[in-house]
Amino acid sequence: MNSTQQKSGIEKEFERFAKKIQKKIKELRLEQGLSQEDLMQYELSLRTVQRIEKKGDPANITLLTIFKLCRAYGLKPHELIEV
Repeated sequence: MNSTQQKSGIEKEFERFAKKIQKKIKELRLEQGLSQEDLMQYELSLRTVQRIEKKGDPANITLLTIFKLCRAYGLKPHELIEV
């Protein structure tokens, strides 16, 4: 999207939702005392975790990544995406 295009309402809503989930993912990791590297044992690349936790543009997280994060955190998928 170039600078002359405005984001639609749905895109803005998605960004808010995605950023809340990204924040929750990082908070859960820290609460459980896990490092980003620890998540690699759940078949998550370090780069993926860094991209998710990076502030700024929202990450487009795949369902497979959500599933792997849920395994790591001991959650069901709906528990992770409830924000």
